Amino acid sequence: MKTTATTTRALFLIAAVLLAAPSARAHKLLLFATHSGTTVTGRAYFPGGIRAQGIPVTLSDSSGHVLATASTDTNGAFRLPAPRLPACTLTAETVDGHRAVFHLALAAATPGDAAPPADSPAPHASSPPPAPDSELAAQIQALRDHLYLHDILGGVGYILGIWGTICFLLARRRQPPRPETGKKDLRP
Repeated sequence: MKTTATTTRALFLIAAVLLAAPSARAHKLLLFATHSGTTVTGRAYFPGGIRAQGIPVTLSDSSGHVLATASTDTNGAFRLPAPRLPACTLTAETVDGHRAVFHLALAAATPGDAAPPADSPAPHASSPPPAPDSELAAQIQALRDHLYLHDILGGVGYILGIWGTICFLLARRRQPPRPETGKKDLRP
């Protein structure tokens, strides 16, 4: 009787963990950004391509100082001024606590370069066109974040495999030992 209660508790725990996993992935916030000239653009979204609207996005340096903030529009897109630093960190966080962090390497800058003060005039140099690989990087990121049928079937296969292993082990434990050898009989 005690074995049945322990088995029931173990199966209930396994079922609870397996049922909770898809909902955790469904609420994951994702962030993607690219750098083009004096602008950092990007988008915040949930798995499946659902755009995150009205999410605050912060741009900070390597020490964590916030350099700029913006909010995503109805398409989940945002635009921030690019700092004159070799790298920056973008962070998006929803009101219910979902958070995404994206580390962006910017164009090579000298270590002494800093962003100009907000009241100084902008340089007259024209901004370069967007890098051709930024569009490719965005497409690759979208493919990585998409949920495909083979992902779902693979998950179902793992669940069935674990369940089959558990059933096999439980059935094996219930077999009485054979009288002539003392070993458990695995035959039906």
